[in-house]
Amino acid sequence: MLLQCPDCRVPFVFEEETFGGLTQEQLRLIAGQIFGSWKFWAVLIVLVGSASWAVVTVADRVIDARAKQYLNTLEQNATNHIGAAFGQISNQIALEFRQPRIRNTIEQVARNRAGDILTNGVRPTLEAFQDALDSATSALQRSSNAIAKLEADALAAQRRIPPPAPVVPVTAPIAVVQTNVVAPPVVTTSQSPATPTAPPTVKLALANRTITQAGQHYILTLFFRATFVNGATSGMVDVAAGTYNQTAKILNFASMTSSPSEAASINAEADVARLRFGVSDRETPTLVIEFSGPTIVRLVSDSLDTDLTIPIAADKMPIAPVAK
Repeated sequence: MLLQCPDCRVPFVFEEETFGGLTQEQLRLIAGQIFGSWKFWAVLIVLVGSASWAVVTVADRVIDARAKQYLNTLEQNATNHIGAAFGQISNQIALEFRQPRIRNTIEQVARNRAGDILTNGVRPTLEAFQDALDSATSALQRSSNAIAKLEADALAAQRRIPPPAPVVPVTAPIAVVQTNVVAPPVVTTSQSPATPTAPPTVKLALANRTITQAGQHYILTLFFRATFVNGATSGMVDVAAGTYNQTAKILNFASMTSSPSEAASINAEADVARLRFGVSDRETPTLVIEFSGPTIVRLVSDSLDTDLTIPIAADKMPIAPVAK
């Protein structure tokens, strides 16, 4: 070691190494100084934390990779084992089904099952269909009876409508000249003989109809096709309408065309109405009837090609069942 004299400042060299390092006391002092410093502990904590986090991260990745590899291997092995077992079981089941005893048993069970399905599924459906058919037949019979009664009521109501008063032609009085000749007695009558009713010059056929509800009332609109006979271009039509068994009242009966028409006559019970209106070849004959509720209406006229029976919300109309 190269040393220097503290007095003369002359360096000199020892032949032997006299520096033997730090003593135990010096080491303890240095260690105490280092361990008592907060910087040492802060650096140590940071290093230890970083090392721990690195170790945990690396270990997690390694464990995850190993676990995935193990699960893939396990899944592949399980799939191979299951496929092999399924093939063996399928072959065994196929061999078992080829035995006559099992085949006969399966056929017997299938026959029994088919019989149960026929008994529990098809037969109730057929019975329900038969009941529905019987109900529909009964409803049709009741409807037929109701329509027949409606026709009878409409005819009776039409008979109750008073016919229009006949027009009696007024003739001018004949002056009698007094002469000496005695005239034979003249027989006078109270009224002129009735002229035969002329056939209608207009024929109507129903083209369309609409039913609208206004509150509790129902409005029936009828559109007709007019056919004129004997070369006529216009004419008068007389139509009577009646409701079934007074189930609803006729509130209004009018023509929507511009041809002249008379005011509808409605009886006291308001179940029969009569309208006389004009028809021309320039417009479509249209009738509007307003009812107080659900009903079945029948219209009759000599000008109609056929009598009309029209239900007005008949599903809401209470009809008493017909006794069998």
